[in-house]
Amino acid sequence: MFKKQWVVFAGLVMAIALMNASNLNAAENFKLRKSQPPSLKTPGPVKLPDLFIKTPSWSAPPKEGQTVGTASILNIVVANKGIASAKAHKLRVSCTSLTGNSCPTSLSGVLAVAPLSAGHSMAYAWPSASAEKWKPGKYRLKFMADYMNRVQESSETNNTAFLTFTVLSKTGLIKKMRVKPAPKPQLNTDLQVVSIAMSPTNPVAGQAVKFVAVVKNSGKMKTPQVESLFTFWDTHGSTSGGRFYSSSPPVPSLMPEQTFNIETNTTFITLGDDVAVSIKIDRFDKLDEINETNNEKIKYFSVQCKPELALYDYTKPKPANIWVDAHAGKDVKVTVWVYNNAWCFSKAAKLSVTGNDIAPMTINIPPINPHQRVGLPIALKWETAGIRNCKLKVDATNTNDESIENNNEMDLIVSVLGEWPGTD
Repeated sequence: MFKKQWVVFAGLVMAIALMNASNLNAAENFKLRKSQPPSLKTPGPVKLPDLFIKTPSWSAPPKEGQTVGTASILNIVVANKGIASAKAHKLRVSCTSLTGNSCPTSLSGVLAVAPLSAGHSMAYAWPSASAEKWKPGKYRLKFMADYMNRVQESSETNNTAFLTFTVLSKTGLIKKMRVKPAPKPQLNTDLQVVSIAMSPTNPVAGQAVKFVAVVKNSGKMKTPQVESLFTFWDTHGSTSGGRFYSSSPPVPSLMPEQTFNIETNTTFITLGDDVAVSIKIDRFDKLDEINETNNEKIKYFSVQCKPELALYDYTKPKPANIWVDAHAGKDVKVTVWVYNNAWCFSKAAKLSVTGNDIAPMTINIPPINPHQRVGLPIALKWETAGIRNCKLKVDATNTNDESIENNNEMDLIVSVLGEWPGTD
């Protein structure tokens, strides 16, 4: 009996010890967690869509004599594997005959693609039924999503897919055409964007910026003239006016290793550290090249802004001074207009008024919106006639870091006439 009681007692002591150790560990863990600094959150990547075309396939192989768009239909699937929705765009389908025949005209065209959510896809049947008949030969179809480059994507290099297929004759062989074979596709050409330069390199809002893109023919054959396009956007998607485009001159025919400079000018009113410009050549993808992925280059930069306070509107000629008339012995009320001629807000500031025969005064200037003005009323008075010259100065205490600091002053000239008739 005594032995059993001793065993029970020893078990209780061990359980109590284990509970105390568990509580001690929990307390120590709590102190450790409390002493650790909170993790710093870092902003995630910009969410962008990513369009691509799954390898198209025929419902059945096309055969000689069949009507195009009936028995053999292409299944074209456009997918968005990005992490953001893609807006509506257009998909271009073009056909090239590799054996001398002309392609059926109904095989080339443009499909309107509806907006695609992230991870979704849309299937299209192509082409529509036509009166054309399949002719034997070898053909290549080229599919290009967002061929007009309207959708900003995380990758612009995977929007193109190809499908090469053969239409057999009724005997199962390709008929030999008795026409002069067409030249093979120009796969010895390679246009590329080498670089993008800008001046100035650190623009401020409202300042004209010049961009120069260097294009080079890195292939072995002369290239034909192609189109190009400059695109500007804020990677946060908030450019003034949204993503916008600047037309640029075409790229002329270039000999191998020859270069050409494309230039454009624009003015930014967006503020931010990740404004971007891209240049795309052969924008309609008319040229078959050795490398189709080097036709575009993107440059990121920042656009800063400083307020610009003045006593006149920069869009109009600067006046020499402000002239008003007054009568001796009477208050003259003058409204002084202060302008913010910049694309960003100005801080609250001071307007100082000094001159002969008047006590110096200081007037508060409230914050002014970009390209707006405020009117400040001033009351002045002189007892005798004459010409009075006053000095007006905006931001008199230099509270604003302005883009131009040497144009904050202007003269206020008051012509004081004799006393007003009827004055005692």
